[in-house]
Amino acid sequence: MLALTVPLVSAAVLAAPAAAEASTQAAARPAAPAQISNCPQYSLCLWQNSGYGGNMWAWENSMFAHNVWIWVGGSANDQASSYFNDRDDISGIAKNYPVKSGDRDYQSLSSGAEAYNLAGQDWPDGSGMNDSVSSIQLTSVG
Repeated sequence: MLALTVPLVSAAVLAAPAAAEASTQAAARPAAPAQISNCPQYSLCLWQNSGYGGNMWAWENSMFAHNVWIWVGGSANDQASSYFNDRDDISGIAKNYPVKSGDRDYQSLSSGAEAYNLAGQDWPDGSGMNDSVSSIQLTSVG
């Protein structure tokens, strides 16, 4: 399922203070080869391979800052080929980190959104999404 692309945050949030940005750079915990059912509840999960295979990286809702872009970490950077948003809120993935105001190369993922294979899917700039995710966002509303 391809998630709808909708505005994720305002430019003010994208220009978060450096202190808030620094606190979000903790890497997600890597996991053994996994399937979609192994994504922890209330998490955004990325997998190294299509079909939810290879290494899995999970950002649990309660363990990471919300409404700011988070670098995926060295082991996950430019590696994701599938994802699952098992959160009640919107999450985001982006091509770049840091995401700058005006950057359109991100994708908003509704609750339950999943992509079995990012090959053949493109960012708004026309470049391929496969193996190019560098940041994520866990959005909280309210």
